[in-house]
Amino acid sequence: MWDVLVLTAGSELQKRNFEILLADTDVSHYCKRTMVIADHPPGVRIGSGGATLNVLHTLQDTVDEQKVLLIHSGGLSQRMPHLSALGKIFATLPDGSTILEKKLSTYEHLSTIIPPGLLVCASDVIEDVSTCKQCEPTSEMIVFATESSLEVAVDHGVFVLDPQGNLKSVLQKPSLELIEEADAVLPTGNALTDCFYWMSWSTCKQLTSLWQERGPCTVETCCYGDFMRPLGYAPLLDYLEQGALSSKVDVFTKILTVVHRSRTLLTQQLLGK
Repeated sequence: MWDVLVLTAGSELQKRNFEILLADTDVSHYCKRTMVIADHPPGVRIGSGGATLNVLHTLQDTVDEQKVLLIHSGGLSQRMPHLSALGKIFATLPDGSTILEKKLSTYEHLSTIIPPGLLVCASDVIEDVSTCKQCEPTSEMIVFATESSLEVAVDHGVFVLDPQGNLKSVLQKPSLELIEEADAVLPTGNALTDCFYWMSWSTCKQLTSLWQERGPCTVETCCYGDFMRPLGYAPLLDYLEQGALSSKVDVFTKILTVVHRSRTLLTQQLLGK
């Protein structure tokens, strides 16, 4: 069971809508308590990366040694505008359940094997985690991947592993040429793409210090692209130069430092899509 389920909301209005929908959903079998946290500052597009920092700032030291499931739910649903008001997480599936209910049911197993920390995931994907049998308790970050076709990989984060299975680098929405150049193509002709990830509380506290130093994030950032590209023992950091001295580069130069302090990293492969 998760100690806390956190949903993000894009505004205070969406937060109230989510709270009403949560009140009508029985999640007591999967988590002890729930929270809905609206993006801050109001009216500023901070993306899932800024929303993650906002959640960590809100939680602060209240969840030490607890298992927290964070589902980013405050997106604009541009490809499914009819879900913008109530969010994709409350969309109804053919069997009558919502994505939230299905996701909690699927992730119930993870809550029994993962160490205390923050699990970060999206609201529009339901992953098969049945292959996860255990998680290394000394890891400070665990990234979960699935095998995908190259056509799918170009729209996602792609993990580059060395022959020993160690994470070398993470590509973000790479071209087919870059996937091949980076030796990210598996023997099957597919690639490993990102699903979700877990962070230890020691890593989360380092991220929280960014808020304490700078205040809230006020630029649109991604909890996948901006948080994960620094990972690996040989990360490709040329993207940092593409924004010159923009505020985004300044913020995530510091995030790079935080992530690199993570002493141990585990890549966990799930079943293919």
